Amino acid sequence: MKKFLAILMVAAMALSAVACAAPAEETPAATEAPAATEAPATDATEAPEESATTEVRKVVYAFPGTAARLNYVNDGGSYAGYEIDIVKEIDARLDEIEIELYCTGEFSALTPGLDAQKFDMVGSNITWTEERAENYLYSEVPYIHTPYMMAVRVDETEINSLEDLCGRNVVAIPGTAGTLFLEEFNEQHPDNPINLQYIESNAIDNIAMLIEGRVDATFSNVSDYAIAEEERGYKVKLVDVDVSQVAQQPDGFFLFEKGDTELQQMVDDCLREMREDGTLSELCLRYFTMDFSQLDDSVYFEDSNTDAADDTTDAAAEATEAPEAAAEATEAPEATAAAE
Repeated sequence: MKKFLAILMVAAMALSAVACAAPAEETPAATEAPAATEAPATDATEAPEESATTEVRKVVYAFPGTAARLNYVNDGGSYAGYEIDIVKEIDARLDEIEIELYCTGEFSALTPGLDAQKFDMVGSNITWTEERAENYLYSEVPYIHTPYMMAVRVDETEINSLEDLCGRNVVAIPGTAGTLFLEEFNEQHPDNPINLQYIESNAIDNIAMLIEGRVDATFSNVSDYAIAEEERGYKVKLVDVDVSQVAQQPDGFFLFEKGDTELQQMVDDCLREMREDGTLSELCLRYFTMDFSQLDDSVYFEDSNTDAADDTTDAAAEATEAPEAAAEATEAPEATAAAE
């Protein structure tokens, strides 16, 4: 370009010299000089063709900002958490997209935002359900694995099954996998349903309601119970019931618009790379001392004949005791890592 401009300057000087030597009536020949300015115009018109091949797509990633260690808002207003770090890493690895973070403040706003095409991608430990799969596109690669469990107070002796919850109170966050499961259970037991107490809250506050006696049970993943014990001293008893239908896979996924396979594939390719090169494990261990990116359920059920509740809570508590530096970086006492 610099060479091109130099040639233009020489040409302009030559034209100027000719103009000076010519008679006055021949000066109109100098008006050809503007022709030299056509080169930059041509150059500019070619630029859009080049930019079209490197066009960067803006992707809006939405999250509730209420999930401790996964996605939350720091006191200064910045966003942090395991999921946030994953999304930032995806953004850094993919030149084709530029990701904008959007905090909705509540989980129930995520899928309506996809429906309205306000968001391109959402996440908050979203578990797989058939209903969601019919309407949205899941990432094929999960990034977190935490079993979903039912909890009661430590002195509770009468609740030992789902059927024992009939007529009792259970807190329910609208739209989450646990709530959908309980709603389906009630449809199958119309004469004696579980009393669902709907509230836009988070799992830690839900566990507080259980401890205070305002509800009789909660449904959440093991990391929630561990965080509640670590941050607030809440101890619960985990009930050995079949909650496999709460989340048909105990994994967390990202969610996209139904037809957006291009974005899904780009994100999945990145997640596979991050799993293979150890980045997922590294990011997870910033917030937990156990690698929930690859964990399987056997860790929580080593001996089904022992006190599974105590063993599970203790194992999960150890998993959430992040190093001091990480603990300071992930302070979000009012948030929770609930599987949604």
